Amino acid sequence: MPSRQPSELFRESVRTSLTDSATIVADEAIDLDSAGRPIAARLRENAMRNRQLTRQSPRWMVLMVCCMVSSTGTTPVDASTDWIVPVAESGMTSTPGPIARAVAREAARLTADRRAGSADLDWSRLHKLAPGTEIIMTVGGSQPEGRYVVRVDESGLTVLNVTSLPLPPAVKSVLRSVASSHPDYLSAAQQGGTFVLEQSVRLRLDGVFVGDRKIADLGQVIETIARDDVAEIKTRKKGRGVWGHLGPIGGYFVGAISGGVVAGVVCQAAAGRDRCDSGAFLTGMLGGGIAGGVYGFRAANRETDDVIYRAP
Repeated sequence: MPSRQPSELFRESVRTSLTDSATIVADEAIDLDSAGRPIAARLRENAMRNRQLTRQSPRWMVLMVCCMVSSTGTTPVDASTDWIVPVAESGMTSTPGPIARAVAREAARLTADRRAGSADLDWSRLHKLAPGTEIIMTVGGSQPEGRYVVRVDESGLTVLNVTSLPLPPAVKSVLRSVASSHPDYLSAAQQGGTFVLEQSVRLRLDGVFVGDRKIADLGQVIETIARDDVAEIKTRKKGRGVWGHLGPIGGYFVGAISGGVVAGVVCQAAAGRDRCDSGAFLTGMLGGGIAGGVYGFRAANRETDDVIYRAP
C-alpha cells in the first residue's frame, strides 16, 4: 500500500472529526424528539460542547501533525510545504510601524537631551573658577597643557599661556598676577587697549613688550578657545583626603595620641601593668607625633588632578 502524504492524512482527520461532531449533534436532536424534552435547552448544551471542541482543536491538530512527522521520519519542510507560505516570498516585510518609529525618535531625542544637559552642567562648573586659576586643558587631539583662566562664557574661554612660551620668569609672574587681579586688562588688550604693567611689561594689540623689545605676540600669550574645541579641563588641588586636611599640625596631634596609646598597650602586654609608667606613653607620643606631622605635611602638599569638564 503506498504511503500517504502527511498533508492528506491531516485533511482526512479534520474531515472525520467534523463529520463525527455533526453526527453527534444529529443523534442528540433525534433523542430530543423521542424524549420530548425541551429542544432549546439541549441545543444550548450542544453549542457549548461544540465551542469547547473548537477551542481544543488547535492543540490536538498540532499533536497530530507532530505524530505524522515523527512517524514518517521527515521534517515539516520535507513532508509537505505546499500549504506553507514563507514571509520573504509572500512580500511581507517586518518594517516598524508609526508607533515604533515615534518611540525610537523620542528615545533618541531624550538621549541627546540628556547628553547635552550633562555637558552644560559640566561646562557651568568652569564659571565657578576664579580668574587666574591654573587648569590643565586638552584641546582637540593635542597633549594636555597648563593654562590660567581669564574669562569663561558659553561660547568658550580665554586663557593665559605662560607655560609653553620662553618668557622671562619676571614676565610670567607679572602676567599671572594680572590674570588673577585684573583679568579685564588682558581682555581689553585683545580689543586694542594698551596697558603698562610692572617690570616694564606692556600689553598691546601687536604684542607683549618689555620696554621696547617685543617678546611674544599677544595671541600667543592670551588665547581664546572655542567650547567645541575643548576636549577636557582639569584643575590641580592640594591636600585632598583626611590627612591632607589635617596637615602637619593636625597630623602631629593625631600621631602623638595614637603613638602614646599604642606604646602604653604594648608595654603593659609585654612587661605587665605594674612595671609600665608614663615613660612608654611619652615615648610613643614623641615618635607618633613626628611620624604624623611628616605624613600630614606630605599629604597637604600632594597635588591631584580633578576633571571638571569632559566633552561628550
